[in-house]
Amino acid sequence: MKMKRRKRKMPMIPLSSMGDIAFLLIIFFILTSNFMKEKDLKYTRAQSEDIDKLQPSQISVVIDEKGVLFFNGEETQTSALEDQVRTMIAELNNPKVQFKVDKDIPHKNYADVLLKLSAAEAEISLVGEKKK
Repeated sequence: MKMKRRKRKMPMIPLSSMGDIAFLLIIFFILTSNFMKEKDLKYTRAQSEDIDKLQPSQISVVIDEKGVLFFNGEETQTSALEDQVRTMIAELNNPKVQFKVDKDIPHKNYADVLLKLSAAEAEISLVGEKKK
């Protein structure tokens, strides 16, 4: 007696959800990359009762507790800051810059930085914490 051979069916793997997962992973890594720029910088934010919520910006200038200047997480000099900001503004087509300064740094130490940002035609947003 001859028996019929059954054909093996390949299991179906739903590939439509793979695109969704990849898309979510891309969004996750884009969002977390902005936080990674400043993860090693130590500064204490200034506090005020008059602080509004701010939209995130891709251009960040930070002066840490030691008075060291950082542009997008990398140490830089005040003399080079204007050109760096101009280049980034042109690339992103967005003049918004977040300026973060340690609360114990005196104004005279970061006045030059503000002048350079202003000369680069940046829209400066000072960052701090809302006082409770």
